[in-house]
Amino acid sequence: MKETDLNIIYQLGSAIGYLTGGNLRTAQDPAELALNLAFPRMWLHSFMTQTDDVGRYLKDSRSAAQELLRKVEEVGAPSRFLTGVPISLEECTGLFSAKEHFEQSFERESKSLMVFTVTPKGTYDTSVMLENPQQDFPPRLLAELPARFIGDLKQAAKCLVFDIPVGCAFHVCRATESLMIAYYEKLAKQKWPLPTKRDWNTYNISKDFMLLPLSLPDCTRYAKWTEIHLSILNGRYPPKRRKFSTSSVPGSTTTWPMR
Repeated sequence: MKETDLNIIYQLGSAIGYLTGGNLRTAQDPAELALNLAFPRMWLHSFMTQTDDVGRYLKDSRSAAQELLRKVEEVGAPSRFLTGVPISLEECTGLFSAKEHFEQSFERESKSLMVFTVTPKGTYDTSVMLENPQQDFPPRLLAELPARFIGDLKQAAKCLVFDIPVGCAFHVCRATESLMIAYYEKLAKQKWPLPTKRDWNTYNISKDFMLLPLSLPDCTRYAKWTEIHLSILNGRYPPKRRKFSTSSVPGSTTTWPMR
């Protein structure tokens, strides 16, 4: 997927507007001619670069743009400016014809381009969700989160932006699972033994997972992790920042049941 710079298309259309009878004429001053051709040359180059990845959809348009660019560079060659040779009627006609051919080709082929607009998702900034959805998490919390959680969070945010609900749900669930495993490994101080049955119920029925003794810092950290994936599952991403009270958290010898 590639972001489309619509300004290039707009600027190109504006620039080749100079290639008309009112701006190009025979016996035109070379300095004025060079000025009129500078912007069409620049934006034709930008158009070719921008559409390089979608050449299969704009085959005729890119061919016509390349031909127009070739004629613009021939007519506006530095040697003409130095020698003072005026533009000929044949050269004017060639530019007009190449411009018309490009416009007709692009008008026809642009209809097959799959260009969409990303609609807003609630009050969230879609650019942030695409590039850095974890930015609202405090740095200390990010340092505790598993790398797999961050990876799935980014993918879930992209799916949400592009209206792929099934993909979003999948990545949210997998991110939640990574928190479960990280929680177990942090407290048990050993790797989670991969169960033969791939079922979340495995986490709940594990006696070790349910009855591990927690220290006060571990309880606080677990409360934060719980807040994260509950906020995601309930559609309130990102979670609101708030202080976590530990006044009612059991001491280090008290069990914290996962129910």
